[in-house]
Amino acid sequence: MNIACDSLSCDDSDGDNDFNRHKKRKMTDQKSCVSNSSFTNNNEMVFGRHFLPVRNSTHVFHTEEWKTSGTALFKPLEEDLLINVNKLDQISCVEGNYFVADESGNYSETVLGKVLHLWRYDKQGRQLYISRSLLFTNLQEYLVVQHYLQRI
Repeated sequence: MNIACDSLSCDDSDGDNDFNRHKKRKMTDQKSCVSNSSFTNNNEMVFGRHFLPVRNSTHVFHTEEWKTSGTALFKPLEEDLLINVNKLDQISCVEGNYFVADESGNYSETVLGKVLHLWRYDKQGRQLYISRSLLFTNLQEYLVVQHYLQRI
């Protein structure tokens, strides 16, 4: 997967010997839930290294209908997301002004924010397309997601 935000790094070592690093980890094992590739914040969110958690917030919006003309309407995110990054081919980040809708889906305002584009490959059309875009109007919310991306 290609991530085009910032330079990202990943550290797989957890301090165990070579034998333990090659063993499959059990999901019920507490040690495997809290490792160098997991992150906890004040809300105690802990996830594996292949999932990107996005919290429902008044500062997070999404669309599955991205338009290259920049006229996409972002709707409020109504539930927490857990995105499997293994299903994505590329992730890109863009900053700009975007159209935001209210709860009923009607245009509300234009806001400045950072957008995270989730790209997938269409085998029939042989091209990448944006499957979902997430708009963050609060820098702190964006930085939490960016932190998870750096761990991938």
